[in-house]
Amino acid sequence: MIDANAKEIEHKIREAKSHARRHEWREAAERYQEALKLAPFEAELWLMTGICLRESGRLPDAIQYLEKANMLDDSNLHVDIELGNTLHVVGRFEEAAEIFSKARELHHRQLRDLWTTRHCPTLDLSFFTGKQTDGHSGL
Repeated sequence: MIDANAKEIEHKIREAKSHARRHEWREAAERYQEALKLAPFEAELWLMTGICLRESGRLPDAIQYLEKANMLDDSNLHVDIELGNTLHVVGRFEEAAEIFSKARELHHRQLRDLWTTRHCPTLDLSFFTGKQTDGHSGL
């Protein structure tokens, strides 16, 4: 039997994903925040809330949620990428570089594969490879 909290969390997550698919970022963040009240130690919920907050333009709040996700799961590549990218967007370049360096050390192959499938125009890919690129070539 699934406990009531688990069902409620699943319901909130489904609602959040539905809002996110429609780019209703504020509403999606609110549903994730409601789920977080029931499961405050789930790094994935902190991550998803942070992403939705970033997409809704609430960058300082997004960074706080992404940092919490990173604290709860400091070896999660997705968290590292989202936090580093958000720090980069707000001009916190040194902090972003530290996060990306950590990600590079922990997950070099995964990171290379991810960056070749998800173009991030604000970053120079040579940071990850140590080689100069034109910003469009694969790693």
